[in-house]
Amino acid sequence: MADMKVITAVADAYPGKKDRLVISAPLQKIDDILGIDISIADAADTIGNAEFLVGIDDKTTLQVTVPYWRNDIHIVEDIAEEVGRLSGFDDIKPTLPIRDFTAVAVDEFDVFRTNIRKALVCAGMNEVLNYSFVHGDILQKAGLDAKDSYKIINSISPDLQYYRQNLTPNLLALVHPNIKQGFDKFALFEIGKCHRKSDGTNEEGVPIEIDRLSMVGASKSNSSGAAYYRAKRFFDYLCSSFGLKLDYKKLEVTNDSMTAPFEPRRSAIVTEVDGNIIGIVGEYKKSVAKGFKLPEYAAGFEIDTRALFAAAKKVGKTYVPASRFPATERDICFQVAVGVNAGDIVKSAELALVKIDLQTSVSVVDIYQPENGTTKNITIRINLVANDHTLTGDEVAGLMQTVVDSVVAQTKATVI
Repeated sequence: MADMKVITAVADAYPGKKDRLVISAPLQKIDDILGIDISIADAADTIGNAEFLVGIDDKTTLQVTVPYWRNDIHIVEDIAEEVGRLSGFDDIKPTLPIRDFTAVAVDEFDVFRTNIRKALVCAGMNEVLNYSFVHGDILQKAGLDAKDSYKIINSISPDLQYYRQNLTPNLLALVHPNIKQGFDKFALFEIGKCHRKSDGTNEEGVPIEIDRLSMVGASKSNSSGAAYYRAKRFFDYLCSSFGLKLDYKKLEVTNDSMTAPFEPRRSAIVTEVDGNIIGIVGEYKKSVAKGFKLPEYAAGFEIDTRALFAAAKKVGKTYVPASRFPATERDICFQVAVGVNAGDIVKSAELALVKIDLQTSVSVVDIYQPENGTTKNITIRINLVANDHTLTGDEVAGLMQTVVDSVVAQTKATVI
């Protein structure tokens, strides 16, 4: 009709017709999957009726060639499902499973995380659960390098492109929305996992998971004292729940994903006595605060939960019964050089009290440093309580003098 002629042969470019999939399906595995006892002849006839090409190997295994249009058949389980569907699921006799239902002991680490949640909730915090994925902008605002994050090829949202490197950015992103909703003062925490390229992969080629605990506390109106000490009090309370006594050291490196959001001059690294790093407590950099629209009074911590768990296991059970006798508190103000930290004063005081058979605690009450001054004043509070009697004035005075002597010898301080 159109005066045309054929100049080439018909070319069939459909790959499925030329390369059909062959699946080896042992009859025993089909029976185990379906919970039936079918003969190999019946299984072959059943699946053969659906236009599968079926061969029998050693009377125990079906060699099934999949039709090119059945793109849903890939593995032995698919063949078993096809046999069950065609023969009728009603023919499968329900039987009780033979697996042992003995309860499995809860992992110690899971119990530890549960106790962390209880302690932080008792301290007045609220737990949040965030996605494990974040937007690249959040990483940038927190001072993190997106190149160290795994990028998701098929992310469920354009806002969830990367695995998070730590938990802090997720919490910081929640501060401003909560303040806009009228919550002037609050503290949020999250327990979860994060991933970094720099940590590599495990033996299965899966990114290594890092267990973390993060907290952020914020106040729209400036509260008394520095925000750092509020975050530190929260963490000290958590540590006291497990009988832990940790050290606080000056933050030196800020290019790590854990320390990147924190301001070095207003933060501290948390370590065990032997130097093992547990995490960081502190306030945030100006650039981070600006990026997340944080109020001036904001601070938090980022903790390696596994390291905290290991430290708590070393301590063991530390239950101390409450004394029925009244406690005594004394405040002492020391004048020290600018380079002396409050932690040095506390350590020196605790060193003096460590051999005393009393329940004791030392905390920082106030720090005053005049502008351009060469000295600063640090006030500490010492709490003392005996388990067998009420402390007398002379006993307390003697203990205070012991503390003063220790602090003066260690830090060259002057009592004022």
